[in-house]
Amino acid sequence: MFKNQTCAELAVYVEYHGAISVNLIGRAQYVPDPCKVQYSRMSGDVAKPPEVRPDLIEAYFYHIHPYFPILDRSAFEAQLQQQEVPTMLLYAVYALASHWHNPANDPVPGWSYYQAAFALMDIGLDAPRVSTVQALVLIIRYHEHVPRTGYLFRTRLYLDMVRRICLDLKLWRRQNNMSEDPGAELGVRTFWAVYGLDLSTSIEEGLHPFPLDNNDPVEFPNPRLYDGAQQHQRQNSIMFYYFWMCRIWYVQGKILHFLRIKYDKEAPSSDAEEEEDEMKQRTRLESALDAIVGNNPLDSQTYGSHSYYACRFLQIALHFTTILLYRPYIQSGSGIRTKCMQAAVEITNILSEITYTNGIDCLRHCPPRGIQQCIYYLSASITVFQLIPDSANGMAKAAKLIQTLAYASPEKCLWPSTTQGFEGFQQHQPVYHECPDNTHHHYYMPSATVVHTPLPSLAYAQHQPSSIIHQQQIQLPSHRVLDAMQNQ
Repeated sequence: MFKNQTCAELAVYVEYHGAISVNLIGRAQYVPDPCKVQYSRMSGDVAKPPEVRPDLIEAYFYHIHPYFPILDRSAFEAQLQQQEVPTMLLYAVYALASHWHNPANDPVPGWSYYQAAFALMDIGLDAPRVSTVQALVLIIRYHEHVPRTGYLFRTRLYLDMVRRICLDLKLWRRQNNMSEDPGAELGVRTFWAVYGLDLSTSIEEGLHPFPLDNNDPVEFPNPRLYDGAQQHQRQNSIMFYYFWMCRIWYVQGKILHFLRIKYDKEAPSSDAEEEEDEMKQRTRLESALDAIVGNNPLDSQTYGSHSYYACRFLQIALHFTTILLYRPYIQSGSGIRTKCMQAAVEITNILSEITYTNGIDCLRHCPPRGIQQCIYYLSASITVFQLIPDSANGMAKAAKLIQTLAYASPEKCLWPSTTQGFEGFQQHQPVYHECPDNTHHHYYMPSATVVHTPLPSLAYAQHQPSSIIHQQQIQLPSHRVLDAMQNQ
C-alpha cells in the first residue's frame, strides 16, 4: 500500500497513525496516561446547585476539615464563587456537614444531599480526577453518620473505586499529581485520607490494604504549609496534626504487611535464617514507631483550637499501633505484656473520657472512621485484656463502652444484642417510624427533588433472614455482669 508514497507522506502517515498500536507489554498507545493528561470537566459535572449554603460550608470547615483536611478552603470558596466546584463534591460536603449543623431539624441530616451526590457519581467517574476522589471520600465518611446494614461492604465497594483512581493518578507523589484543584499538595493530602480509610477497613476485615511500592516512595503532607501569617496558624496546626497521623498510618501499614507475610504462610517456619530476618524487620518497625514517639507529636499546645481531640486521637492511634505490633509476641516476655497492657488501658481511658465528658458525637471526629474506628480500638484493647491475667476491670470498662457506642455504630447488624435496655444515651438512637405492615421500621426521609431510598434500621436488620446478617454476631455481657466484673 506504500509503493507510490513519498518519504514525507509516509512520515505524516506514521505520525497520524502511530497511536494505533500497542507497546511491548500490550498497552494500547491510544489510551492516555492519566498522570499526563489534563481531563476537562463534562458539562454536567460543574453546575450551580439549588442553593449555596454558607452555613454548611462553615460547619464543614469547622468540624470536619481539622481532622480530614482534603480541601483547601480559600481555593474551594473561590471556585464556589465562580461556580466551578464539581457538583458531586459540593453535595458531598453539604451531606457530611449537615450532621453538625442543626441536626435536630432533620431525622437523617444530609440524606437528600447524599442522594444528590450519589446520583452524580456516574458523571464524576467519566475520568480520574482528584475532585471525584474527594467526593467519594466524603460519601464514605457520611456513611458513618447513618446507621444501617451494609456499612462494611458499602465502604469497601467505594474504596475499591477510590483506590483505582489513586493508582491511575499516582496521588502519593506531588510531581505526578493531576488535579483541577490548585497545587499538588491537595492530591497528597487526599491520598492519605484514602490510605487511612482503606488501611483501617482492611485491618478490621482482615484484607490486604492499599499496596505501597517500596520502589516508588510516598510523600507526606506538608506539616508547615504556610509561613509567618497569623491567620495561617490554625491551618498550620491542622496540617501538623495530619502529618503525624499520616506517619502513624504509614507505620501501621508496614506492620500489617509484616504480619500478613508472617501469618499467611501455610505452616510456621522453623528456619533460623527466616526467624532472624523476622526479628530484623520487627526491630525496624519498632524503630519507626519509637521515632514518632521521640518527635513528641502529642503536645496539646501544638494543635490550636482543636488540640483536645487532635492530641487524644494521635495518642489512641499510637497506642493501637503498639498493640498491632506487639500483640503476636504478648506471651514472650513481661516487657511486651506491659507495653500492650498500658496501650489497652490508655485507649479505654481516653475514649471513656471523651464519651462520658463530651458525648458520643465527639468520637465521630476520630480518624479515619469515627465511631466504628473507636469500637475497633476498644476491641483490640479487650483482646489484650483477655490475654493478660487480672485484667477483668479493664475488660469490663472497655466492653461497657462498646455497649454504649453501639447505639451510634454505622453497621447495625453487627450489634443486635448490645442496644437492648441500655440507659443514658437514648438521644443518640436513630429516628424511625412504624411501617404500615408492622414488620419493620424505616427512617423518615427529608423531602427533596431526588428519589429517596428508605434506610433500614436495627429493627429491620433483626427481621431479615439470618443469611444476610453477620454470621458471628458479637455478644457482649449484660450490664449486670459487667458491673459485677468491675466490683471484683
